[in-house]
Amino acid sequence: WAQAQAGLTPPHGLHQASVPPMSFLMSALLAALLLPHFAGAQAPYDPSSAQTPYDPTHPFWLSREKQAHVANCVVDIGIAMTVLGKAGILINAAADNCDQPGDGPGKGAACTAAVSGVIASFGWAATFISASAAECRSTLQIVDEHAVLQEGCAADVAVTVATLSVLVNSGAIIKDTCPGPRGADKNTQAKDESFDDRRRLEASTVDAAGRRGLEELGNNRSLALEKIREAARKLEGHGFNGPAQQKGKTKKNDVEQVPLSRTAAQNAACAFNVAQFTFLSARAGLMINYAVEDCSAQALFHGGDINKAKCITDVGRTIGAFGYAASGIAFAVAGCPSVLNNLDPKCGAAIANIVAAVAELVGNSADFANTCAVLSEGGAKEKADEEKIKEDVFDPVRRLSAGANATSPERTFV
Repeated sequence: WAQAQAGLTPPHGLHQASVPPMSFLMSALLAALLLPHFAGAQAPYDPSSAQTPYDPTHPFWLSREKQAHVANCVVDIGIAMTVLGKAGILINAAADNCDQPGDGPGKGAACTAAVSGVIASFGWAATFISASAAECRSTLQIVDEHAVLQEGCAADVAVTVATLSVLVNSGAIIKDTCPGPRGADKNTQAKDESFDDRRRLEASTVDAAGRRGLEELGNNRSLALEKIREAARKLEGHGFNGPAQQKGKTKKNDVEQVPLSRTAAQNAACAFNVAQFTFLSARAGLMINYAVEDCSAQALFHGGDINKAKCITDVGRTIGAFGYAASGIAFAVAGCPSVLNNLDPKCGAAIANIVAAVAELVGNSADFANTCAVLSEGGAKEKADEEKIKEDVFDPVRRLSAGANATSPERTFV
């Protein structure tokens, strides 16, 4: 009776006198404690089988792979927002530069850069919206692999469009900003509007040689002010009254304000360039993490062509991310300080974009094998399965039982 009240009744079939109840309980507890250790000693240690200690702030399902998907989800959303903002800036530049395409030798390049930049920005927006959908979906406990493949394939197609537009955009920027022939039309240079900083990077009516001369002049502000005063004195000597000047020494702030007051478009472009550098640097780190895993010796030699394609994709995207991050820094250096139009960083940014775009194209071409190709193979298999189901449903012969006669239609649905 006491054993029954204490819950220590021996199991069914075990005689109560064979093993003392307390001894049985202690033996069971000891076996429960020691058996896992003995069983584990019989097999080699597998690190992947080790369980993570319980942490209420770190659910079991949030593995390292899930954490990488969460980080990619956040970064992809940030990049999508950044490129959409840059698209708005470039639309504004296109409106300024494409109203009269034939006005000045540099106008056509500026218009081309702006329009191709708009196309590239929307292409990148489509890319990272699709990529963020795939990455964010992969953070769920139950993942629809088919939907992830569809979104990955859509991202790869959008990358192709975006990178081709980036190549066109970079070529136009190089023509408009990098050093070139100095034999430009002097009359065109006289129409200088480089001090209107709305026409920056993708926007200028003065060719690269003319603006570079203005930049070199602007780097030495004291010399620039002295030349302006000398020109004013010459005009006054010929009967033209120059602007009234205040007596006394020129304040330092007055010199700093000579180049230009900033506009809202400039401030927005500066912010988006800084965001581009920030998010693309984070993306580069994530791509390095994937490359370390997919390009390991075990993955390359034991994973087949799929893992080799993944490695090429990761390396290409890593180089591309670093290239676009570098161009974001260069554009920020050129556009954020309140100085005269600085051409060298813009030229360097365009070259970095070309390197990044080529690397992205190579990596993206390899990724098609893991997204769109898998979808097409799966679609063909699904189509074959559907055809087989239709045959099974509509072919009466296939539905006959083992003893049925094909000439007895009344037995078809038995």
